[in-house]
Amino acid sequence: MGSYGLGLAIVRAIMEMHKENFGVRNAENGVEFWFELENVEMNLELED
Repeated sequence: MGSYGLGLAIVRAIMEMHKENFGVRNAENGVEFWFELENVEMNLELED
């Protein structure tokens, strides 16, 4: 399967926009991608 490599570019843009940490590193069995998200409280109630 081919790929255009857009997935990582999109993740990078979103993470930078939200000033969150992310990265990639070589692992023993391949490549490891990681990210950190701030724990935020959300109000999921919908208005009529």
